[in-house]
Amino acid sequence: MEKIMKPMSGYLALLLSLVSFLAGIITLIASSKQDPSAFLVTGCILLILLGIFLFKGVMVVNPNHSRVCVFFGKYVGTVKENGLLWVNPFIHQFQDFPSGGKPGKRKTESE
Repeated sequence: MEKIMKPMSGYLALLLSLVSFLAGIITLIASSKQDPSAFLVTGCILLILLGIFLFKGVMVVNPNHSRVCVFFGKYVGTVKENGLLWVNPFIHQFQDFPSGGKPGKRKTESE
């Protein structure tokens, strides 16, 4: 049975991921000119990792397509909304399904 997922808008997640990644890089570079403390370096690394984590969950669903989402091998749902969306970064997304139904036979170069 198909479950429809309603993911968050990806624009905020994209903005937050870019801001946290750039803030971590800029702070790390600025702290290297002074005597950096272990707390500051750890904070910079955590900001960079947060940016990467948030960015990994951003996905694009094209019009008239959908994505099947799987969480550690278990079916979680299908995303049918189109646009820039954000889902849990541990969810794997598979796309090949036209929104109308099942995947069709693909043409090969010999056909």
